[in-house]
Amino acid sequence: MSRSEHSISLFIAYCFILIFSVGLCFNLISKNLLLWYGLLTVISFAFYAWDKFQAKKDGWRIPEKHLHVLSLVGGWFGALLAQHWLRHKTSKVSFRRLLWLTILVNIAGLIWVHSQHFQWLLTTYF
Repeated sequence: MSRSEHSISLFIAYCFILIFSVGLCFNLISKNLLLWYGLLTVISFAFYAWDKFQAKKDGWRIPEKHLHVLSLVGGWFGALLAQHWLRHKTSKVSFRRLLWLTILVNIAGLIWVHSQHFQWLLTTYF
């Protein structure tokens, strides 16, 4: 992972924390969502740490698709932290690209779910 990509990762993570915090302060984001992201962050980081441990001792590895699914459903923050602190899954370009795609899809989905259009769909059809 290049130094600039590393800086961008941290910048996006810190922006997410800031936006999430502001949303919580103004009751724009539910506490359940905070719990969801927090739990998935811890789980994702633990999965990356376990995979790094297993990689060092040539043991059973966690499939990359499982790591990507965790990122897609909200564990991407833990994935970025693990890449930064553990230096794990940073050299494989295809993995990093797919990780960033899962991050973008997750954030886009979060924005869409909190949009007025989604709220209108829910009240109209459900």
